[in-house]
Amino acid sequence: MDFRALALPSEPAEYLLSKAKVALSPGIPFGAAVGSGFARLNFATTRAILDRAIEAIAAALRDIID
Repeated sequence: MDFRALALPSEPAEYLLSKAKVALSPGIPFGAAVGSGFARLNFATTRAILDRAIEAIAAALRDIID
């Protein structure tokens, strides 16, 4: 996921783990030059867990946007 436009105070995976309690894979290991500002979400889970994770991410990002 591309978080570059949000000007997060830290890398997206780090920020969302802290604020939303959702563990994402940092984008940097997938390419240091282009991975900054990106994170990956693993979809290998139940729909209910995925829904809760997405809601938690959205709530944490609303704090930045609002």
